[in-house]
Amino acid sequence: MRLGRDRRLFEVLLAVGVASIGGCRRSTAVQTLDDAGLADTSDRISAECASETWPPEDGGVVWQTVGPATVTALPQAPWQRVSKAPECAEIAPRDPPPLHSWTGPDATRQLPACDPPTVDGQGNLAVFFGSEAGLGNAFFRADGSNGAVVMNGSNECQSGAAPLSNGFSILTHPFTQLRCQFLRTFDGNATWGPTIPMASDPDVVNAVIPNPRGGYVQQRLINHENPDMSDARSTLQLRWLDSTLIPIGGWQSVITVSGLGQHEYHRVVIDQRGNALALSFIYPISFGAPPPPSSWTFSARWMGPEGPLTDAFDPIVPTYTSPTGTMLFPNWGTILPLDAGGFAMFQVPAPAASGGTISLTGWYAYYPSGQPPTVWAPSWLTQYDGPLQLIAPGRIYASTRKDPRTCARVVSLIAKSGETCFTLPVSGSDMCDARDALMPDGTLVLQDNCQLSWWPQLARPAK
Repeated sequence: MRLGRDRRLFEVLLAVGVASIGGCRRSTAVQTLDDAGLADTSDRISAECASETWPPEDGGVVWQTVGPATVTALPQAPWQRVSKAPECAEIAPRDPPPLHSWTGPDATRQLPACDPPTVDGQGNLAVFFGSEAGLGNAFFRADGSNGAVVMNGSNECQSGAAPLSNGFSILTHPFTQLRCQFLRTFDGNATWGPTIPMASDPDVVNAVIPNPRGGYVQQRLINHENPDMSDARSTLQLRWLDSTLIPIGGWQSVITVSGLGQHEYHRVVIDQRGNALALSFIYPISFGAPPPPSSWTFSARWMGPEGPLTDAFDPIVPTYTSPTGTMLFPNWGTILPLDAGGFAMFQVPAPAASGGTISLTGWYAYYPSGQPPTVWAPSWLTQYDGPLQLIAPGRIYASTRKDPRTCARVVSLIAKSGETCFTLPVSGSDMCDARDALMPDGTLVLQDNCQLSWWPQLARPAK
C-alpha cells in the first residue's frame, strides 16, 4: 500500500512512475494489448489455500482495541435552505453531527503516514497507516465509541480496508511458500465475519467494490506464466457478488496484456445501473526519465455481470506538461457517478507552484452508461467549479467549498436537477492545510496526513 504524507495533486502527477496499489502484490510486466476473451475464468485457488488452516493462526494479523475518537459537539448553525424549488423539500438534511477527530497512531521516534480514509454505508471510518509500530488499519464507529486497529502479523500482511454496506473487508496475504490471498470481513461493531480464500500466487485480487444496486464487484488480475517467461500475459477480470459476497456469475475478462517491462494501472468504478467502467493505463518501467507519451497505452471498457457491454475504446485522457516539457499522466481526477448512470470526470488545474499545465481541466469528459465517452458533460455540472459527490442512495449530490479567508468548509446539497437546495458552514472545519473529501454516505472528512477530522453522514438526507 502506498503511503504519503502529502496527498496534494502535484504528488499524484508522478503516476507514470509508481507501481500499482497493493501492499502484498508483486509487479506484473506487460507490453501489448491482446485478445481479452481467451483468459482463464476459473477460481484458480489451490487446495492448500482453500483449506481451513489458512490464513495462519500463528503470525496472522493482530486485532487490538483502541480508544474512541474524540467527539466534540461544537455550536453549529442549522442548514440554510437557499431554494424554494419543491424538489428541495424531498432532500431536507438531518441535523449536523458532532465533530469526530483522531490524531493518528502513537509516534515517539518518527512521524506516521496515512492513506486517505474510507467510510462504510453506516458512517464508520477506516484508515490505513504506517508507523513505527508497523502497518495497520484503524477503525472508528460512527458514534465515536471505542475503535480498533488491525496490525500486520509476522506471517500475514494486509492492504487498506474496503467499505461494505455495514463494515469493511481487508485483503490479506500470508508470507508462506503457498502465497495465498484471503478476504477478511467484519461489521461496523468490529465483529469478525468469515475469512474467504481469494486467490493463489501469482494471481491477485485487487479490490471488492460496492455496487450501488446491491452487492459488490470483485476485481482480480490473473497471470499466465510459463517457467521461461516466454509467454507472460495477465488478464484483468471482474465478477459480480451478492450482499453476502457470494458470486452471482462467472469471471468476466476485461483486457489481456502480454510482454515484459511495463506496469499496469487499472481503475474500476461501478455506476448506478450496476455497470462497471474499467480504465487501464499501461506504461513502461522507467528508472531514469519518465517514459514518453508515445510509449503509453490507454484503454477503457464497459462491463456487466454477463460480460462486456462494449468493445475496448480509447478514453479521454488529461496530460500534465512540466515547465521543461516533460509530459506525465495526472490520473483521472474525480470520477462522479451520475444518478441516471454513467460518470462525469473532473480535473483541477495544476498547482501554480508546479509551473506546469494540465491539458484538460474542469468537467472534461462524460461516460454514458455502457457507451464510449463524450467531452460534453451534463450542462448543469458546469455551474460547479469543483468536484461533487453523489450521496447514497443516489437522490442527492453534495459539494464542498473552502472559504478563502477562514478556510472553513461550506457544504451544499444539490438536487438531481442541479438545483442547490441547502448550504451549511461547518463549524470546526477551518483547517487550511487539510484536504477535504465527501464520502458516498455523506461523511465529510478533512485530512492532514494522520490528523483526521470528520462529520459522519453530514450530507445525508433526513429520510
